[in-house]
Amino acid sequence: MPINNIEFIAHFIFANPGCTQVQVRRALCERNGKEYTSGKYDTYFSDRYRYIPGHTVHGKGYWELRDGGLYITEKGLTRLV
Repeated sequence: MPINNIEFIAHFIFANPGCTQVQVRRALCERNGKEYTSGKYDTYFSDRYRYIPGHTVHGKGYWELRDGGLYITEKGLTRLV
């Protein structure tokens, strides 16, 4: 069963604690067959909410930025399948 972007990001951060947003976004681009560009998928790491019909795209609460790196939160652990 394919996982969505939020679940992929949660898995990536869980497997790579302290990784940077750029590392996660590059991995997500690679996974989705997209060319990485600055700003690509940055909504997942922003407090901005971007509405797409049917859902809101953001990662608020699933991971947090600490000491310059990303770490999974307890809420984020619920997204690991």
